[in-house]
Amino acid sequence: MDIESLIAAANRAQQAEDAGLGNCSRVWHVGFFFDGIHRNIEQDAPEHRLSNIARMFRAFPDEKESMPNVTYNSFYISGLGTSFNETLVEKLHTIMDSGLGSINDNLKEQPGEMAKDAGMDSIKGNNWYEVLKKQGKKLLNPTEWKKLASDTAKKAAKKSVIEATPWLRDNPVIADMLVTGADTRIASTKISFEKGYKEAVKKSPVPVRVISVSLFGFDLGATLARKFLDSLLKDICNKEGDKYTYQGIPVDIVFTGLFDCSRRTSASNNNGMDYFISAFGGPIKGISVLLGDKSIDQDTPLPEAVKKSLHLVAAHETRVWRCLYRTGNNPAHKEELYPGCAEDIGGGLKPDEQKPSAELCRVALHRMYREATMAGVPFPDFQSLKSYSETVASYFTVQDNVKNQSILQWAEAYQSALPFTSLSTACQNRHLDSYIDWLGRQYYQYRTECMKYEKQRGDTLASAGASVGFAGITQEAKETAGQYATELSVLQQNWGWLDDVKDAAIRMRNSIEQNPMDRRRDIVPNVYGPALWRAKRFLDYFHAAHLGKPQPFPIDAAPPEMYAWFVHDLQTVEKGAGISQDFFVIRSMEMPEA
Repeated sequence: MDIESLIAAANRAQQAEDAGLGNCSRVWHVGFFFDGIHRNIEQDAPEHRLSNIARMFRAFPDEKESMPNVTYNSFYISGLGTSFNETLVEKLHTIMDSGLGSINDNLKEQPGEMAKDAGMDSIKGNNWYEVLKKQGKKLLNPTEWKKLASDTAKKAAKKSVIEATPWLRDNPVIADMLVTGADTRIASTKISFEKGYKEAVKKSPVPVRVISVSLFGFDLGATLARKFLDSLLKDICNKEGDKYTYQGIPVDIVFTGLFDCSRRTSASNNNGMDYFISAFGGPIKGISVLLGDKSIDQDTPLPEAVKKSLHLVAAHETRVWRCLYRTGNNPAHKEELYPGCAEDIGGGLKPDEQKPSAELCRVALHRMYREATMAGVPFPDFQSLKSYSETVASYFTVQDNVKNQSILQWAEAYQSALPFTSLSTACQNRHLDSYIDWLGRQYYQYRTECMKYEKQRGDTLASAGASVGFAGITQEAKETAGQYATELSVLQQNWGWLDDVKDAAIRMRNSIEQNPMDRRRDIVPNVYGPALWRAKRFLDYFHAAHLGKPQPFPIDAAPPEMYAWFVHDLQTVEKGAGISQDFFVIRSMEMPEA
């Protein structure tokens, strides 16, 4: 038995001792899973877009696994912006599993294929959850224009071979939302709890002596989970001292797991004003409404009744409206930075959407699952999950092979290079510094390539027709020049968005350094000072390329493969608009009042 299993067993034993459980007693384990905005198992399973909430929901024991001394129930609440149905657990499991066909077939084939390849044992290792495929198409950088041009000629530039493409735009449906559906979901979940308890009591003559509750949520779903918990404790349970009961039965909130908790939709329009409101001691909640805020009305810290909590926060999230909603100051309620944007923490992306892999979210998934299990959530033991159920285990496997390593190994290398997991402004700045520096290196290569092919095209035309004008240019020269123009167009199509980043950097530098009315750096120095540094750092790469000088040395040892393959960069951009100065600014954070 490994250390995690021992800790989990110890916590369950402590729960039994605290409740005075004897031979003739039963625990009702109930889990609530609040999915992220625009996430819904019924729509996501066929598209292979399942979030980490859906994957954890699938792993929670279902009612059929109940025993005389324990009863299991789980409830899934679809994300805001999707249809909400009180779907039976069995139906949801079937919908999820029906989409696994090709994936499971592929996994079954892997061991045989891997045995054929020398040294493949070292790739698979001893972990059941690392079943790596043969390495996919090599990632490209801006210097490899020939491959880009070739792929474009064969098929409209496949994203699977492009390391960085224009930013992903948030789904416009989300932006139109007015946070409708929140109250409906809370009310329905409260009813589900009450009905679930009645059904649990009927299942066995053995009396229920403890109600063990766990909750999980992603982005706005995480806020809904907190709002439901507040309502559960206030409106349904009775408080006796510092404990809670329901119909005389102790209610034990063993764990709350949150993936990048936020209260707001992208319809919010505060333009980052939270920084300035909080800097002057203003009430964020009240003033944000005047600024066009569209958010869930919830403003309390995670209750003290929650024994343990883990909040995994996206270290590279920069969407200005997506303000982080913190859990409070309780040391038992941990908050940690993990690499990626919000969707890299909570899931819901597909491979080849901007980056070749969508598996970075598995890092957060594995961490949350193991932490929850150790806290007493009745998930099957992680190390033996495949023995428990190959179907359930398939939701936790990683397959993407980058230089014979999985995302789990790349993430470990990244976290060793940037060991800044504490949720603080300083740590946020370090992660964003690293990403912008990597992006600057890509821009250096892009600009260098553009200038090279612009010069070659110009030299070709000049040498071929200098004496008699364009009409005298040979057909061969025209074709060569046209080829250069095509290659340049492909480069700009896939990397030209970095020019928008450069323009935003220039605007930020000029405004902060030359406009006396721009006092952002004076008002919030720990936010806009580093943001200005990042903008100027990006421009250092631009100037080096323009002048034909060597590019600056990287500022850290973070593996570039993390950014090239795994870390996504989502920006909410109006049609026809470019990237704003907020691209260089870390996200704001809300700390609820106790």
